[in-house]
Amino acid sequence: MIRRELRPMLTLATPVVMAELGWVTMGIVDTVMVGGLGAGAIGAVGLASMLFFAVTVFATATGGWSTGSGSPRWSRFRWSRSSSG
Repeated sequence: MIRRELRPMLTLATPVVMAELGWVTMGIVDTVMVGGLGAGAIGAVGLASMLFFAVTVFATATGGWSTGSGSPRWSRFRWSRSSSG
């Protein structure tokens, strides 16, 4: 049973893991880039990273919900709205 479900689970999990690694790497690079500007800049980058992560998770969850709802019209509306801003 586990063997049968492992491949589909990895197929779904791999893009999520890669996105998470990208977000973490982006936060580290941003922090390193402003490190010489002082504590205020580092704090601002940390806050911006957390805000970016929260907005991205919300947008991903909303897009997944609208896509999974079975309503193509709702799905198109949500994605067109979230990608235009």
